[in-house]
Amino acid sequence: DPFPVLEFKNFLNKKEAAKAYEIIKNIKDFDEENEMGGRNNLRKGTKKHKKFLKENSLFRGLYSFFNDEKQFHFLYKELKALSEKSKAKYEPKYIQNKINKDYYAYKSTVHKKNYLKRIKNYFWSKLPSSARELKKLLFFYFFIAKATKGYTTGPHLDKKTRIIIFLIYFNKLPKDSGGSLEVYSQNSKNTPNNEKNLKNGRWSGIFDVSKSGLSLAHKVKPEPGKMVCFLANPISFHNAELMKLNKVNR
Repeated sequence: DPFPVLEFKNFLNKKEAAKAYEIIKNIKDFDEENEMGGRNNLRKGTKKHKKFLKENSLFRGLYSFFNDEKQFHFLYKELKALSEKSKAKYEPKYIQNKINKDYYAYKSTVHKKNYLKRIKNYFWSKLPSSARELKKLLFFYFFIAKATKGYTTGPHLDKKTRIIIFLIYFNKLPKDSGGSLEVYSQNSKNTPNNEKNLKNGRWSGIFDVSKSGLSLAHKVKPEPGKMVCFLANPISFHNAELMKLNKVNR
């Protein structure tokens, strides 16, 4: 509690984690730069992302491993069992059995040059929600990120259409450098209710913890090869702690 978080401390061994870290550290050209104050991304659906996977077998292997129905349902089953034993007892609503392995979510700032996807997304967005409900699908949203000084998300909730959040860390950070995953608990009836306050499928803005009835429950520190995952739900308030030091990447 406050919501189930699975940690796999040696999901990758030290050698694999070190190799992955060096690969990301040396990327010169990202799809997005300085997002949220200091995060650089390669997102699924771009030529750079496709080229990156083609050139790096380690990440190609990770992509294939997770972009799989059996792996998804295994992790979902484990997290659901933990959730049923917790105070939250939350069960996601957006479950489908079949994964569309090639699908990716359209983001205008990244995928705008993919004109076919852009047109499809435009018409899809104009459909009533009842029509969009008829075509639900599962897909693996895989992106590579390098966080630097200044990066933080602020306490937030992910999109309600997300089911499982995955984070894989490749390096250990110096003491007091920030960069941990912060997990928040509810301690007040004034805590925002995500089901009632969603805007466009996600929390509408980063909120002030001191005024929202939330408190920091614990931190998950990055370690080489560690994987963290949890269910996206109306109480999974979390934050990427501010990255504080120069010349430190996560």
